[in-house]
Amino acid sequence: MVFIKDINRKGQLSMEFILIMSIVLILLLTMSLPMRDESERNMNMFTRVSYADKAMYDVYDTVMKVGNSSEGFMYVDIYIPENVKFGVKKQGITYSVNLDFNVSGYDGCANNTCTKALPFTGVSDQITSADVIIEQKGRYRLNVVKATSGDLSITRSS
Repeated sequence: MVFIKDINRKGQLSMEFILIMSIVLILLLTMSLPMRDESERNMNMFTRVSYADKAMYDVYDTVMKVGNSSEGFMYVDIYIPENVKFGVKKQGITYSVNLDFNVSGYDGCANNTCTKALPFTGVSDQITSADVIIEQKGRYRLNVVKATSGDLSITRSS
């Protein structure tokens, strides 16, 4: 008789342990899901800004290489993510990344936008044609051509 009473008591302790652990796991899950969502938003923001940065420096490097040569042609392939406005003008390169939330503390970011500009130092006076604006997500090819006359042009391939 005593033996049966001990078995029932052990079963009750096991059920209480399982119930307490279930409650703890549910609490941990409800706390971790919002943190995961915020981390995903931040990761997407940094990814878009990083792609825009890479495109800007790739175009800048290509323009500087061709601009500092006697004549030539080079192209650069870039990827522009969604919610990014990318522009190449005679003065330099700019981009603006629109975000879904307020951000601060990251270089060039305030409120819901990150912006950056990079001037064409030393070759801007050679550029005769550069008016490329990209506002849609996708892969693009930009052509950089320096003629024998010294004129430098930057165009988007069709």
